[in-house]
Amino acid sequence: MADSDVVGYVRALVVPFFPAELAEDANTELQRLLPKLTALESFRCSCPVLRETVDVLHRLCLRIKTLSFDFLEMDEGILGLAWARPPAYKQRARELFKMPDITVFTDLEELTLLNLYGDLVY
Repeated sequence: MADSDVVGYVRALVVPFFPAELAEDANTELQRLLPKLTALESFRCSCPVLRETVDVLHRLCLRIKTLSFDFLEMDEGILGLAWARPPAYKQRARELFKMPDITVFTDLEELTLLNLYGDLVY
Protein backbone atom coordinates (compact mmCIF):
# COMPACT_ATOMS: atom_id res chain seq x y z
CA MET A 1 0.00 0.00 0.00
CA ALA A 2 1.44 3.39 -0.97
CA ASP A 3 1.70 6.23 1.55
CA SER A 4 -0.96 8.16 -0.35
CA ASP A 5 -3.39 5.24 0.16
CA VAL A 6 -2.88 5.32 3.94
CA VAL A 7 -3.91 8.97 4.15
CA GLY A 8 -7.47 8.02 3.19
CA TYR A 9 -7.79 6.00 6.42
CA VAL A 10 -6.82 8.81 8.82
CA ARG A 11 -9.75 9.47 11.18
CA ALA A 12 -8.19 12.05 13.53
CA LEU A 13 -5.85 14.96 12.86
CA VAL A 14 -4.19 16.97 15.62
CA VAL A 15 -2.38 20.10 14.50
CA PRO A 16 0.00 21.29 17.23
CA PHE A 17 0.80 24.87 18.13
CA PHE A 18 3.13 26.76 15.82
CA PRO A 19 4.18 30.44 15.88
CA ALA A 20 1.86 33.00 14.31
CA GLU A 21 4.47 34.00 11.72
CA LEU A 22 4.25 30.46 10.26
CA ALA A 23 0.46 30.29 10.37
CA GLU A 24 -0.29 31.29 6.79
CA ASP A 25 2.16 28.73 5.34
CA ALA A 26 0.81 26.06 7.67
CA ASN A 27 -2.75 26.84 6.55
CA THR A 28 -1.68 26.47 2.92
CA GLU A 29 -0.30 23.02 3.72
CA LEU A 30 -3.48 22.07 5.63
CA GLN A 31 -5.59 23.15 2.66
CA ARG A 32 -3.57 20.76 0.46
CA LEU A 33 -3.72 17.88 2.95
CA LEU A 34 -7.38 17.99 4.03
CA PRO A 35 -8.88 16.93 0.67
CA LYS A 36 -6.93 13.66 0.95
CA LEU A 37 -8.34 12.88 4.41
CA THR A 38 -11.68 11.50 3.25
CA ALA A 39 -12.26 9.44 6.43
CA LEU A 40 -11.45 12.33 8.83
CA GLU A 41 -13.84 12.47 11.80
CA SER A 42 -11.88 14.58 14.30
CA PHE A 43 -9.95 17.81 13.71
CA ARG A 44 -8.12 19.39 16.65
CA CYS A 45 -6.02 22.47 16.06
CA SER A 46 -3.93 24.47 18.54
CA CYS A 47 -2.94 27.17 16.10
CA PRO A 48 -4.61 29.93 14.10
CA VAL A 49 -6.76 28.65 11.22
CA LEU A 50 -7.82 30.71 8.24
CA ARG A 51 -11.45 30.73 7.17
CA GLU A 52 -10.39 29.18 3.85
CA THR A 53 -8.95 26.20 5.73
CA VAL A 54 -12.20 25.72 7.65
CA ASP A 55 -14.07 25.94 4.34
CA VAL A 56 -11.94 23.14 2.86
CA LEU A 57 -12.50 21.07 6.00
CA HIS A 58 -16.26 21.54 5.70
CA ARG A 59 -16.54 20.92 1.95
CA LEU A 60 -14.22 17.94 1.64
CA CYS A 61 -14.10 16.17 5.01
CA LEU A 62 -17.73 15.13 5.17
CA ARG A 63 -17.41 12.76 8.14
CA ILE A 64 -16.33 15.41 10.66
CA LYS A 65 -17.94 14.83 14.06
CA THR A 66 -15.44 16.56 16.37
CA LEU A 67 -13.94 20.03 16.02
CA SER A 68 -11.58 21.69 18.46
CA PHE A 69 -9.92 25.07 18.00
CA ASP A 70 -7.50 26.53 20.54
CA PHE A 71 -5.80 29.77 19.55
CA LEU A 72 -3.09 29.81 22.21
CA GLU A 73 -1.17 32.93 21.27
CA MET A 74 -2.09 36.27 19.78
CA ASP A 75 1.02 38.19 18.74
CA GLU A 76 0.27 41.90 18.99
CA GLY A 77 3.38 42.81 16.98
CA ILE A 78 2.50 40.59 14.04
CA LEU A 79 -1.10 41.79 14.12
CA GLY A 80 -0.19 45.49 14.41
CA LEU A 81 -2.80 46.12 17.09
CA ALA A 82 -1.12 49.34 18.22
CA TRP A 83 -1.23 50.81 14.69
CA ALA A 84 -4.07 53.11 13.67
CA ARG A 85 -3.77 51.99 10.01
CA PRO A 86 -1.83 48.74 9.76
CA PRO A 87 -0.51 47.63 6.36
CA ALA A 88 -2.34 44.96 4.37
CA TYR A 89 -0.08 42.09 5.49
CA LYS A 90 -0.85 42.92 9.15
CA GLN A 91 -4.58 42.99 8.37
CA ARG A 92 -4.26 39.58 6.69
CA ALA A 93 -2.58 38.22 9.84
CA ARG A 94 -5.63 39.34 11.82
CA GLU A 95 -7.75 36.90 9.80
CA LEU A 96 -5.92 34.11 11.63
CA PHE A 97 -7.46 35.15 14.93
CA LYS A 98 -11.06 35.67 13.88
CA MET A 99 -13.78 33.20 14.68
CA PRO A 100 -14.06 30.61 11.89
CA ASP A 101 -17.56 29.99 10.53
CA ILE A 102 -18.47 26.77 12.25
CA THR A 103 -22.20 27.14 11.63
CA VAL A 104 -21.78 25.17 8.40
CA PHE A 105 -20.96 21.99 10.36
CA THR A 106 -24.43 20.62 11.05
CA ASP A 107 -23.60 17.06 12.18
CA LEU A 108 -21.06 17.78 14.93
CA GLU A 109 -21.10 15.67 18.08
CA GLU A 110 -18.39 17.65 19.88
CA LEU A 111 -17.21 21.24 19.56
CA THR A 112 -14.48 22.96 21.58
CA LEU A 113 -13.60 26.63 21.11
CA LEU A 114 -10.82 28.10 23.25
CA ASN A 115 -9.06 31.47 23.17
CA LEU A 116 -10.85 32.80 20.08
CA TYR A 117 -11.03 36.54 19.51
CA GLY A 118 -13.87 38.61 18.11
CA ASP A 119 -13.52 40.70 14.99
CA LEU A 120 -10.56 43.02 15.31
CA VAL A 121 -10.99 46.62 14.22
CA TYR A 122 -9.23 47.43 10.94
